Order: sequence, then structure tokens, then C-alpha cells
Amino acid sequence: MIHCYCFSSSETPELDVRERAELILGGSLNDANTQVYHVRNVAPNKEMMCLSFRLPEGIAFCQTQALSYKRPKFTH
Repeated sequence: MIHCYCFSSSETPELDVRERAELILGGSLNDANTQVYHVRNVAPNKEMMCLSFRLPEGIAFCQTQALSYKRPKFTH
């Protein structure tokens, strides 16, 4: 089981969190093994969410590289 905590400013944070995870993982998550929980409000219009899922075998053993999702680093 994987538990991923993340933030969303979307009007539909459950869907936003799941879609971003699937994009990063490079595959679809199984509805039966995936739950999205609201953890808390962290700011006006910003929610902390927990995405819990069982890693699908197709993603775990995929030969292609998943999308690298890193925030850009800013240098002065």
C-alpha cells in the first residue's frame, strides 16, 4: 500500500490528486484499491489530501520510464 500526502487548490481535490498521481505513475489506478481522503484545510482554497492505493502490477513492472515530476529549482 502506498499513502501519498499532497495538496490541491482544485474545486474537485479528490479528482485532481488522483489524476496527477496517474500522470506521474504513467498508468491508471484501480478503483477498488484506491481511496482519496481529505486530511485538513491548510489555507483558504487549499486542501491537504491523502491518496492511498495498491501499486498496480502493470505500473510496478513497466519497462518504460514514468514521467519525472519535480518542481523547478530557482537559482539566483
